[in-house]
Amino acid sequence: MEHKYFPEELLVNIDLDTFGKQMCRLFSDMGGEHEYTVNDKILTIKLLICPWRNEDVKNPMLCMLGRGMVERFGTKIFDTIAVHQENNLVDKGEYCIYELKIIS
Repeated sequence: MEHKYFPEELLVNIDLDTFGKQMCRLFSDMGGEHEYTVNDKILTIKLLICPWRNEDVKNPMLCMLGRGMVERFGTKIFDTIAVHQENNLVDKGEYCIYELKIIS
């Protein structure tokens, strides 16, 4: 999976915008809907429809799985990062948000 979304030629000059596009491509391929922004060196990915959604049972562990994916790829590419997760699974406005900031 790493080579499909983050091939060597892409990693040469990767920035947060490109990283966001590729992470959103991964989530889209898994069935999610999303939007992302880059502001002040912080990437924010908002999943509007969870790739692993289950309409009967909302599972915060799945939000944590998405965070783990952002964190794993981000650490391999940018070295030291901080990832913050926020989620709301209780009403029709449900979402998961992942914020990635490069530390070094």
